[in-house]
Amino acid sequence: MANEEDRDRLAHKSALVVCHLGRHYHKFGYYDIEVLLEEGYQVDFAANFRLPQDNVNDSRINCIDIPFDREPIRRSNLLALIRVYRLIRDKNYTLIHCQSPVGGVITRLSCIFAGYKNVYYTAHGFYFYRGAPVVNWILYFPIEFILNLFTKKTIVINQEDFLLAKRLFINKSIFYLPGIGLNVANVVNTRICRGEKNINFSDNDIVIISVGELSKRKNQIVLLKAMDYLKKTGLLRKFSIKTLIVGTGNYEKYLRTYVVNHGLSEIVVLLGQRKDVRSLLELSDIYVSTSRMEGLPISVLEAMDAKLPLILSNCRGNRELVEEGYNGYLFQFDEYKTLAERIVEVAVDRKKRMEYGEASYKKVDMYRFENIKTDIKRAFDLS
Repeated sequence: MANEEDRDRLAHKSALVVCHLGRHYHKFGYYDIEVLLEEGYQVDFAANFRLPQDNVNDSRINCIDIPFDREPIRRSNLLALIRVYRLIRDKNYTLIHCQSPVGGVITRLSCIFAGYKNVYYTAHGFYFYRGAPVVNWILYFPIEFILNLFTKKTIVINQEDFLLAKRLFINKSIFYLPGIGLNVANVVNTRICRGEKNINFSDNDIVIISVGELSKRKNQIVLLKAMDYLKKTGLLRKFSIKTLIVGTGNYEKYLRTYVVNHGLSEIVVLLGQRKDVRSLLELSDIYVSTSRMEGLPISVLEAMDAKLPLILSNCRGNRELVEEGYNGYLFQFDEYKTLAERIVEVAVDRKKRMEYGEASYKKVDMYRFENIKTDIKRAFDLS
């Protein structure tokens, strides 16, 4: 009977892909869904679609609304667990792939309750890692350690997580995938006039850009402190350095208040959520990431594709994308003075900016979707 069910499942290939939020389709889900569709799978995409930015307009897939909440201990997550369990119970999926912490935990628990075994999980950076707070190890490691036992394959996107999982997990079915596939199809590398974006910077300014959720984890306050330090030393005015910060989040009010209180309004522009990030990257000169932790940041990969030199915090994920003195520099995430010094060092040397930018463009090639597609198929045992 079990063999007949397996044959039936394979004859009608269908997959369930689960993320926490609908917007993760563009951020995380694209790479697996494209490959599954190409392999002839019918794809259900389950996520929380409650906000406009979580809408997904892709007629090739079936979107299923699940009330995931980012806070683990919420009633809505119990409802999400029940709904995902029923999905798995009622539909004969060939393959299930889950990602994001909440989506990953709830989906794998549902698979355990439903007796479903062909579930894959992509970790976009474990919350336990070298140098992580002890509380992270106490809270998150036991959960992942146990769920890993019920996961057919755990996919990780950076080498540090790969080595950690291989060393600590009992289930050694760990697959290293170099990122989730940078996809910049139909994007042309041309710089645009800064005036088109109404950001009031001149062509003579050296423009720094940082893209990401405004949060404690992304740590943009360190970039603002670096700008304030350079302002007080007179170096901002001397070298005409300006900053763009793109994104929204629960730290937005805090960051905007800091900008106003420290007289940085003409130097730093917080642009909020933008759909034209690529254009903003192309009008910038230097990319900065101040994150406390990363998996393998897509925003940095996109900056590399836009030929920008990098100044990144020395955390997991970031470390894999920078070669010191080749395409940029690393700094400790809380050392704003070191960040300021690196910014000046790159800002004053146009030749270095150009060389580092070209090096970034060369280095990002290994992370492109078309170059890792075979690895993606291997990750899901499709080839």
